Amino acid sequence: AELPNGFAGRLYRTGDLARFDNEGNIEFLGRIDTQVKIRGFRVELAEIESLLLQWPGIRNAAVALKEGADGVKKLIAYLILDPNHLLDEKAVRAYLRERLAPYMLPAALVPLLSFPLLTSGKVDRKALPYPVGGNQPVARELTLPRNPLESAIYAAWQKRFDTADISVTDDFFDLGGNSLLASLIISELRQQPDFQGLSVKEMYTRRTIEALAAAVATSSFGSASAPAAGGAGQPPAVPLRPASTATRLATAILQLLSIAAFYAVPVLLLSFSLSYRSDLTDWPLLETIGMSAAAVVLYVPLACLLVVVFKWLVIGRFQAGEYPLWGFYYYRFWVVKKLVEAAPTQLLSATPFLAVFYRLLGAKIGENVYLGSTRLMCFDLLSIGDGASIAREAGLLGYRIERDRLIIGPIAVGRDAYVGLRSIMEGSTSLGDEAELDDLSALAAGRQVPAREGWQGSPAQRVRAAEPAGPRRPAAGPGAGYLLAQAAAIGLLLLVPSGALLPCLGIMYWSVERFGDEPSLLMLLPLSALYVLLLMAGLALVKRVVAGRQASGTLPLYSLAYVRHWVADAVLAQSLALLKSLYATVYAPAWLRLLGATVRWSAEMWLR
Repeated sequence: AELPNGFAGRLYRTGDLARFDNEGNIEFLGRIDTQVKIRGFRVELAEIESLLLQWPGIRNAAVALKEGADGVKKLIAYLILDPNHLLDEKAVRAYLRERLAPYMLPAALVPLLSFPLLTSGKVDRKALPYPVGGNQPVARELTLPRNPLESAIYAAWQKRFDTADISVTDDFFDLGGNSLLASLIISELRQQPDFQGLSVKEMYTRRTIEALAAAVATSSFGSASAPAAGGAGQPPAVPLRPASTATRLATAILQLLSIAAFYAVPVLLLSFSLSYRSDLTDWPLLETIGMSAAAVVLYVPLACLLVVVFKWLVIGRFQAGEYPLWGFYYYRFWVVKKLVEAAPTQLLSATPFLAVFYRLLGAKIGENVYLGSTRLMCFDLLSIGDGASIAREAGLLGYRIERDRLIIGPIAVGRDAYVGLRSIMEGSTSLGDEAELDDLSALAAGRQVPAREGWQGSPAQRVRAAEPAGPRRPAAGPGAGYLLAQAAAIGLLLLVPSGALLPCLGIMYWSVERFGDEPSLLMLLPLSALYVLLLMAGLALVKRVVAGRQASGTLPLYSLAYVRHWVADAVLAQSLALLKSLYATVYAPAWLRLLGATVRWSAEMWLR
């Protein structure tokens, strides 16, 4: 178009989706502002459309989020094909899987002759028809169900995928399946006697109708009254007997007593300190402060050692298998789990000391392993190879509760492998050497990621080949200087909350001695406010003096620069734990500015 004033140079039309036609002209297909949310993820529809437009034979593409009759929202890709072009749906899906995250894959590919348009000329996504099962021509040879079990599974798949283009040899996830569809299909199948014991895990490990039906036929997934599906002469599998009523009652009583013991420990410690209050007044002030600081610092290693001792006394070695829920083994498992969760390990995360703690608990952890998460369990069945990285809040628990059973399985993480932020590895899973499980992904029970592959999603699927790490060099471990600096940093972060508490306790003790117990209760509110202010001042001082300003870049893991970075992270983590209510107030921006963040005065923040 001509512009009345004209412009020199090149003109840009930003934010539009475009393609070249056969003559080299640019066709503008609409704005890239079509973001939707599906299963917790935000998706740019235009990103999927742009990939589809690059496939030979696809003239135009539109992707829409549609809700089926079952209430499940799905991404549907609508395509206008070149004349006489036959869509190879399997090839297109494979092409998209290599380039898109699993949650971005369309559930269906629907060819149309034309798209409904708005008055502006853009595609009217709301008017795009929902695909109707059986109306689309099937362009390939299908293997149809051959027995009643396959027929039942086939019907459930056909209902959820809204298409007749399903073969019993098709992969569930290749058809566009996801964790939500898997749970819906399994729930529907469980209404039938042959499938009453079926779990969602089976959909991940037997991903075709053929394989799932064969597993049901040779296993005891059916109800207790159903005949064994394994055929004549094959004895049915013996189901795990649930815990008896007496056992459940005994477990409940033991858990109640254990909870009382857990809460009694801090009360006894407080009573002990109060009983020696008069004796402490006779001690020199500096000696009292020094003894208190030593007790705070020694608390972490002593508490961790106590947890290690109790673990070996209570449960010994974790054994893979299935155990009745509310049975005695479950009770011992529960006690160890609560003790480990109560251990003061948060300040040990992302340091070499956390690996030492887990090794003492029975985990097999290699050299130079980065452990940023404390969500580990079933330690004797956990194996982590040299140089592996476990990101923050990743879960390697090794157990799950299913159908009145505690199911425990091994977890293996290979050499130089990576487990992403808040990702989960269930029991009986493995990650090969140099393999990667991306952030926010879940590796279902029974799955094994081969070496040098990248998996993503929930459930996790292969999305790429991991970047080759090159020839492996012997990595230098943490030196004595680094370990001393890291230990000093941990001790400093331990002392900050206690240091903020000491003046408040001193004032409270003075008030009790001067005015008595009841009038001193009036001091609790102002002393609480004083504690918050002193704690904020202490954390901010440590951040600015010890950590300093943080810059982007790559740091050696075992270096003083990393210790400074760790201190900055630990300060923020401690403030989130101890000052959590502050983050939902108007004071949050000011607090983050005090820590060094650049936050505009007009910014509104809601952090938790």
